[in-house]
Amino acid sequence: MPLTLHPCTPSDLPHAVLVERKAYGPSPFSPILFPGPFPPNAFEGRVAELTAQLADDPTTRWLKVVDSDRSGEEAAQGIAYAKYNLYLESAPNDQGSRGFGDGCNVEACEMVFGGIAEVRRRVMAGMKCICEFLELVFVLLCVVSPFVLPFVR
Repeated sequence: MPLTLHPCTPSDLPHAVLVERKAYGPSPFSPILFPGPFPPNAFEGRVAELTAQLADDPTTRWLKVVDSDRSGEEAAQGIAYAKYNLYLESAPNDQGSRGFGDGCNVEACEMVFGGIAEVRRRVMAGMKCICEFLELVFVLLCVVSPFVLPFVR
């Protein structure tokens, strides 16, 4: 299973959201952070959010890992995705505001994600850095390797 790293394009983001849901969905924290119910267009909304970040923020980068042994439609699809920011001058002092959509526990999300953002701001603000933070990393283990499955159940 040779794995290769590729930059993502906006057309990769719908599959990235599918992988994100499978990777984070079974988490014991999901019912607390994201209890639902979600609107019917939640998937499209998440894709639009990530697409806007990629288009509107020149520091945003996305990578995908592709399994070179896959064929057909799956050949170019990522089995893992990562988002990070590239700050050639310095990391910003303010990461901007976060929004949490319908179905999210805003108070819990703000505690978790706001806490992470505060630590990141405190540690990285104003620093010259290449890669500030791997903001999102998600992997679909059952696709990465059937060998791994017995160990993650």
